[in-house]
Amino acid sequence: MTLRQINGATKMESTTTAILYTTPTNHTTYVASLVASSTSSSARTITIDWIDVSGSTTIAYKLCNEHSLSSKSFKIFYFKNTLEENDILRATVSSTEIMDITLSLEESYINR
Repeated sequence: MTLRQINGATKMESTTTAILYTTPTNHTTYVASLVASSTSSSARTITIDWIDVSGSTTIAYKLCNEHSLSSKSFKIFYFKNTLEENDILRATVSSTEIMDITLSLEESYINR
């Protein structure tokens, strides 16, 4: 099994749900942490979903539902979830251009 550490960032520029990460085929991904940083002068909320597509039915789980961040603050989430191949991590924020999101992941290749 090959392990690769990944750090990524997304600037949330609208209230549309954004896909933060999709686990590649033949991989699993350990979500070590997610940092949400409010760049707004007002309080905002963030919702983070895990979309499990590994079974016969796609299921959305809320890892965090409308978590409030005060102005110019940040929150570190330690989910410690393992995503299976094609699973999705996504986020929605309450207003435009107000949040930066960074991820720390460990991606493992599954040799089949």
